[in-house]
Amino acid sequence: MAGFFSDFEAIRTEPRCSAQVDDSGQIDFEEFRVALFACDPNNGNPIGFAPNALLTPIDAFEMFDEDGSGNINEDEFYFVLEYLKLEVSDANQERLFLKYDKDQSGEIDYDEFRQIWLAVADVKKELTDRGVDVPKFASRKKLERILEKCLDEEEEQERRAMAEAERWRTWRAILDQKNEYIKHARRRAQIELCKALDAAGQIYVFGRGARGQFGAQGEKDGTHEIVQKLWTRRVTAGKADFDPDRKMDSLETKDAIDVEALKNELASSPFNDLVVGENAAKLWGKRVYDAAISDTVILAQSDLGELWTWVLTQRLH
Repeated sequence: MAGFFSDFEAIRTEPRCSAQVDDSGQIDFEEFRVALFACDPNNGNPIGFAPNALLTPIDAFEMFDEDGSGNINEDEFYFVLEYLKLEVSDANQERLFLKYDKDQSGEIDYDEFRQIWLAVADVKKELTDRGVDVPKFASRKKLERILEKCLDEEEEQERRAMAEAERWRTWRAILDQKNEYIKHARRRAQIELCKALDAAGQIYVFGRGARGQFGAQGEKDGTHEIVQKLWTRRVTAGKADFDPDRKMDSLETKDAIDVEALKNELASSPFNDLVVGENAAKLWGKRVYDAAISDTVILAQSDLGELWTWVLTQRLH
């Protein structure tokens, strides 16, 4: 498990990744989702990789390779063996380290460390813990080769799972970026639609009438849903009980709305403190050139000869 999360931390701190890089040893929510994807063989990575409770040599090696160089020195080597609870005398530790430090650099890499681990570990126990049947009369060298093959398979599966996690992270980043583009495109489309409808004229109804006869909108008046929502945003901004956050769901979708921009738009609305009929959306962009009102009816006529009325039935015809 430790090696798995070390690998994830390595991906997290890659310069090309969009996640924060602050060497804090912490991951944010999005990074946590990627970690879950990497270690979930059922609903996440398609490799079938699932971290287990075994403390593997790569787990310990990466834990004590603090600078991420891929090498450990003799002091770190001592702590790795101690952490793995391997009973190796100081003299034997020094002998093994010098044996595998072939270039006498004072450091060994993981492949060299793994050979040492295979030589000093309880091979039968490691195989049994992995569910491998241990041949009864097999030699120590034979068991080491079997265990080494198991390690190769485990580490390869983990590498592939981490590669899939990185691919999934990249796909998520691209998807989020596209969603952001779509949000702005929808908002821009709404702005341009409003301008186009404004160019063909609009009618505002102030007040609802003495008996509320001009206040309600018919259940089905033929107004396009998007047009109605845009009109509602325009004319209800001045209502004292209008809450932009609460109204989000009724004004397109949250993804298509810039909340801060909407709040600024509503704060500067020319309809503040006015009661404006939402039902006039029907006439938006219909080239109305004349309107008249009486106690019981409102008439509106377009230059195309169309006629609309509001009457006491509170329906728009």
